[in-house]
Amino acid sequence: MKVSNRGVIAAVVGVLFLLPSLAQAQITTGTVTGRVVDSTGAVVPGARVVLISEARGTKTAPVVTNEMGDYVFPNITPDTYTVEATAPSFKTTRRTGIVVTGGDRVGVPPLTLELGQTVETITVTAQAALIQTQRGIAATKQA
Repeated sequence: MKVSNRGVIAAVVGVLFLLPSLAQAQITTGTVTGRVVDSTGAVVPGARVVLISEARGTKTAPVVTNEMGDYVFPNITPDTYTVEATAPSFKTTRRTGIVVTGGDRVGVPPLTLELGQTVETITVTAQAALIQTQRGIAATKQA
């Protein structure tokens, strides 16, 4: 039985058309979303939110909540995370055990910030005179 070049080419082209349908897209990252509110339920715009890997201890770059108090972390590596939110005049709030796997869109329940203590900041504007502690010329020994 003789196989023609046309038959081989047709078979190869047919297989090539089937391959894309057989290959599934592999999504390796997830997304974490949520909202930051205060103890009255009002949204907290401008809060700083970070994800901390519970396995490695590393932190993501911080994101800032929008005018609706919402935040989004796209393209997050699969891991278990702690979400940490901070804002001026509020205590830091953390939620642990946020599991992210590839292709997930994880919605974190609202993080509630409680009012913190007033923090005083003292800024000193006067400077003390600088003192030269080393000389550029070596001292000579006298005999």
